Amino acid sequence: MCRILRVRSVINTMGSPGMRKRLFVVAKLLFVLAVAGLVGCVDATDSLETATISGIYDHSIKLQEGRYEGEPFVPGGASRPTVTLLAEPRARADVDADGNPETLVVLAESSGGSGTFLYLAVVTEDDGRFHSLATTLLGDRVRVEQVAAEGANVRVDLLASESDDVSCCPSGLRSLRWQWYDAQLKPVVRLAGRLVYGHEARELETCDGGRYWVTDATGGDLRQTYEASIGAAYESRFVEIMALRLPTPDAAFAAPYNEQLRVTDLLRLETEGPGCSLDLGGARFRASGVEPFWNLDVNTDTLHLSRLGHTPRTFPVSAIENNAATRVWRAESEGDTLTLTLENTRCTNPMSGSQFAYAANVRLAGETLSGCALLPLPRATRLP
Repeated sequence: MCRILRVRSVINTMGSPGMRKRLFVVAKLLFVLAVAGLVGCVDATDSLETATISGIYDHSIKLQEGRYEGEPFVPGGASRPTVTLLAEPRARADVDADGNPETLVVLAESSGGSGTFLYLAVVTEDDGRFHSLATTLLGDRVRVEQVAAEGANVRVDLLASESDDVSCCPSGLRSLRWQWYDAQLKPVVRLAGRLVYGHEARELETCDGGRYWVTDATGGDLRQTYEASIGAAYESRFVEIMALRLPTPDAAFAAPYNEQLRVTDLLRLETEGPGCSLDLGGARFRASGVEPFWNLDVNTDTLHLSRLGHTPRTFPVSAIENNAATRVWRAESEGDTLTLTLENTRCTNPMSGSQFAYAANVRLAGETLSGCALLPLPRATRLP
């Protein structure tokens, strides 16, 4: 509700009784129009630029005109901790399901060194005052491309430095995800391993031997895809998932496990394939297809294509385009241009029935090759 009626106390101090009467009429008209949705708020005692933010330091801070400056590290010195609210990107969603949308913002923090740390904050309004419900670190010297939220699900697409990038110019597109659960913004982690899913056994054994109870929060996609792939009850399948790490539920069959994984997305399910022994040899992606058989490895600055009956070829990358839905590489060699498009959508290998998180399309010399693509295995599978 716009706080238009707060002008009443100001009007009472102004001018003659006739002037005050006319101003009261104007204020009343503005209030009626605001309720009808014909005008926006004309008065607000607070804004995002004066929000109180917790979670960056061990104490909360209050922004002034979108900026906070702390005390100098050394008395009389020029170097001091600073936090700046970025104008973009932002998103709006009812993250905590209280009926009122929150604003997701990005803040840049510097403590006097060479690094600039970016944070994501979920900010809410309470009686005209803005404050953060949750704040989480995004990284050092990263560039945020997009902030998106749908209900309790939050995603940030950002560019982060790869091992061969210079510090100024990160090139690796990453998507970080969280879910609002139990009044907290919990990270959604990527894991891989062998899954057994049934009434009495719902276990994921990760590639490094961790064992976790599994609950399906995919709307049935995990259970249905698993059941469609097995020939006998409790047969294991290699999967790659996104999940929340939570305490073990109060269920008899879950008692042997220290923690549970609440699976939010099924990224990959193999009926046959390398599973935990997958080795992409440093490639960022591997795309492949059948009929005809082909493989394409996406490296830092080259695309390496192998096809049945053809000599393998390496194409230096000339351009990369990234967004939330697709990633496109263009590369050239000996007068030929190769274009690889990865689409962030479920893809099925028609020969094995295995499921993948990306669909791949390669165009070269008027020919199109279609298939699926995967990422390397998660670097660290075992949860702490």
